Amino acid sequence: MTSLVAVATGALERTPLSHLLVYCLDRSLSGTLVLQDPTDQRHAILFQRGVPVKVRTGTSSVLLGRLLIELSAVAPADVEDALVAASTLQIPLGKALCDEGKLEPARLLEVLRIQYQRKLIQLFSLPPATAFGFYEKNLLESWGGPEPVPIDVLAVLHAGISLGVEPERERAALASLGERPLKLCVGPDYRRFGFSDRGRAVLDLLRARPMPLAQLEGAGVASPAQVRQVIYTLLLSRHLDLGASGKPPLGHETTSPPTSTSEAGRAAVGRLKLRNIQRGGGIVEVNPPRNQTAPIPSVLAELFPQALTPSTPPEALTPELEARRQEILDRARAIEHENFFTMLGVPQDAPPATVQAAYLDLAKRWHPDRLPAALASLRDTCSSIFSHLNEARQVLTDTARRAEYVELMKQGGGTPEEQARVTRLLEAQSEHRKAEILLKKGDLAGAERFASAAVDKDPEQPDYSSLLAWIRASKPAVGPDDLAASIRLLDTALGASPNHQRSLWYRGSLLKRLGKEKLAMVDFRKLLELDPRHVDAAREVRLFEMRGGGKREETGKGLLGGLFGKKE
Repeated sequence: MTSLVAVATGALERTPLSHLLVYCLDRSLSGTLVLQDPTDQRHAILFQRGVPVKVRTGTSSVLLGRLLIELSAVAPADVEDALVAASTLQIPLGKALCDEGKLEPARLLEVLRIQYQRKLIQLFSLPPATAFGFYEKNLLESWGGPEPVPIDVLAVLHAGISLGVEPERERAALASLGERPLKLCVGPDYRRFGFSDRGRAVLDLLRARPMPLAQLEGAGVASPAQVRQVIYTLLLSRHLDLGASGKPPLGHETTSPPTSTSEAGRAAVGRLKLRNIQRGGGIVEVNPPRNQTAPIPSVLAELFPQALTPSTPPEALTPELEARRQEILDRARAIEHENFFTMLGVPQDAPPATVQAAYLDLAKRWHPDRLPAALASLRDTCSSIFSHLNEARQVLTDTARRAEYVELMKQGGGTPEEQARVTRLLEAQSEHRKAEILLKKGDLAGAERFASAAVDKDPEQPDYSSLLAWIRASKPAVGPDDLAASIRLLDTALGASPNHQRSLWYRGSLLKRLGKEKLAMVDFRKLLELDPRHVDAAREVRLFEMRGGGKREETGKGLLGGLFGKKE
């Protein structure tokens, strides 16, 4: 058995996952990061030159088969058949589907990237006591498909930070900014972060005029917590112009990478100044040691070493305070799924006096001013809980509002989660209308921004995704790859709504622009079946038939290349 030694070890309590991702990308590390949580579940992330290309979790939380069905990429019956074939032939599910012609290799790559991104975001929620070890070896070589699936670290960084799992580090990092006006770096593509509409509004404010964090929080474009998470993400990834000439924004380096993977790994690990490197022989189990401190320095410490080092180390929480901390975190998660009666712990026929009494009892425990000083970092979380309780009291003690709320509950609503969902859908509808207006005016950049926001808020609405695909395909200097990307977006819309007429027309038009006329006619003819009065589709079919029905054979396969190196 070959020697397998971790060249770096630590725990997420000292070095959070966000810092590990930034550190690996910044130094082009190649190898496998193994994480072992307190329940002894092991998870692994494979890096190539700092980019995550495979993610394997110890729990089956994001199964490829379920994701394929969720995204309407493959029919459920085909997934079931492929699972049997994959198990029998001992091959990955994706390869089984591609071999059977049920899934295009390019589409598989898209779904795998989504799967790995979701897994990586989930790993942000691992307990602080999770140990990690970095190994200069591909430990996932025999797992999954043969081709790596690069994941943009910036695309998952903000999503992970938004889970609120690093409150202490976020608070310390942002405190170091003081009253200085915040300014964005010029040049980076901030769309890579995948910010929500409110996150992009924060960026728009900073583009218009640099301003301190406190002023940005009070601008009203997003909640203070959302503003702080956006700024923390930008700070961690060096996308804030802090006035010092240092490294470029993460992911936008201009220097050439090392010429080989092994060279990249050796060069990067050599800069870690590790205290526990072992090169000797012997068999070492892939279990990150739990009794060693993290040798990887803080990423933010390189930016603000004087501000991020507390004058006195924080005291360890007593068992009682630790239990209270966990109670707050658990309550914050649970309350989002509760109706107002459940929040206050009262029956649905409780009179206003009973509701008021229940609220006053809960306020004694959940008011943020009652929070122990040692748990001050959870003040925002506690404030959110208290805000929900206060809203529940106001509604349930008002006869008219209570009656409306009970009717809303009968329709399946009534929880903060459901209210947020409804608000998100209404906002998506508004963004879509704005995109349509700007498209008519010829403002493609503005139309794309609003159309993208609509899709972010309601990705299941085919009207939104089809409009976004068409806008992107209508921009100047659009190449074949851009058209293919728009077609894939329309494929997703039609997978969920096969008879969506706008998507059929757009996809047929784009296929024709790519020279795939026979495939385009499939969409145009189906469109005529659904709407015989569709003048544009009838014209396209008529012109095609007048030209003799085309001379080239089209297959629809191989448009974007094969995943497993097979010729299509």
